[in-house]
Amino acid sequence: MDTAPATTYSTVELHFPSRNRYGHPIDQKPWVELAIKTMCDAFGGAYEETVVGYWMGRTHTCLREETSRIVSYAEENQIRQSLPCLLDIAAEFMEETDQEMVLVAVDGNPHPIPARPSVPSG
Repeated sequence: MDTAPATTYSTVELHFPSRNRYGHPIDQKPWVELAIKTMCDAFGGAYEETVVGYWMGRTHTCLREETSRIVSYAEENQIRQSLPCLLDIAAEFMEETDQEMVLVAVDGNPHPIPARPSVPSG
């Protein structure tokens, strides 16, 4: 009796903070909706949950915030094809909302998006 090898799935996560680098609230909803649509298209489904995160603020105070965590389960080839798009969404979110750091993770392994340098206007 031949059996096909079991398909292996990995967990893909994208985290959207609710505050910018200065602790000011931001609107995560359009970004969460974009990530859910992208992950549904790429992986066949996604879920969102709100988690409480903590980060060290510029005043060296531990700050609390609610973070939207978008999660999907995907095969390796799906991740390879779609990870660049998720990293682009994270980078654009960072830039548009003045974030210091955003996280995309696969099986708990972070793919952090470093902050882009500010471009002086004028």
